Amino acid sequence: MPTSKPAPSPSTRIRLALTDKRISGLIWQIVVVGIAVAIVAWLWSNAIHNLSVRRISTGFAFLGREAGMPIDDTWLPYSPKDTYLRAFIVGLTNTLRVAVIGIVLATVLGTLVGIAMPITATRNVLVSPTMKARRYVSFGL
Repeated sequence: MPTSKPAPSPSTRIRLALTDKRISGLIWQIVVVGIAVAIVAWLWSNAIHNLSVRRISTGFAFLGREAGMPIDDTWLPYSPKDTYLRAFIVGLTNTLRVAVIGIVLATVLGTLVGIAMPITATRNVLVSPTMKARRYVSFGL
């Protein structure tokens, strides 16, 4: 014999739903995302207002203008009469060049220190120069 329970009143249903952790978690997420969107919107409108007051243009149109600055150490040909885009590309290649050199040197140094650490004394020709590296790492000499 099925027994039916009386339906809870609407206020009881809402109260029960708001005490549910999933619902309260969802409400908090909506509140936090709303606050974050409001902050970003305020910052955006503030930036646009201040840029327009100071007559500062936005965009990438400046990349076509003459840079007028020297870059001394370049692999690519560059003169101060080139555009900002060319200066950016030259700067990017210089950065990549320094990064590759740094990666290679760090790999070599790390390999030498890695070989030197576990070996205390050896007559191996490949490893013996790294004993200096082991002393440096172990004792700071």
